[in-house]
Amino acid sequence: MITIGSQIKKYRIKLHMSQSQLAHGICSQAQLSRIENSNQTPSVHIVKLFSERLNISLNTLLSFNSDYISEQKKNIKKLENCVLMEEYGEIEHILANFNFEDSSLEKINYQKILYFKGLFLNKIQKKYLASIQQLIDALEQTMDTKYKKMGF
Repeated sequence: MITIGSQIKKYRIKLHMSQSQLAHGICSQAQLSRIENSNQTPSVHIVKLFSERLNISLNTLLSFNSDYISEQKKNIKKLENCVLMEEYGEIEHILANFNFEDSSLEKINYQKILYFKGLFLNKIQKKYLASIQQLIDALEQTMDTKYKKMGF
């Protein structure tokens, strides 16, 4: 999966730059390592500083994101269709390849994924308590989204 960290690493390596060289004066080498390995999401300010040091535009560095979000939306549409067609093997495949720790996932899409996972756990794996927990998590996302839109 392409992430902001993998993009930073790709351009850093292309310039034959070490992590220490790129991180110098911006963040620690350890923090850059966490970013490149997708264990930490950098601030916009840090991404901007990296793009300047790598001599690329911020748009170039972030260009992967729109393709990635489109891919997320395609997978959610596939899940919706699979539920309607009762294609549970395909649902299992999509969920198995889904990164639930992905910080770039839109909240509404995360909510849908939790819903589909709950349905899958209930219908196929007969894990009723786990299914209920997934559906509760999806409902909590709904409540959080709804009340934030209302200003609470």
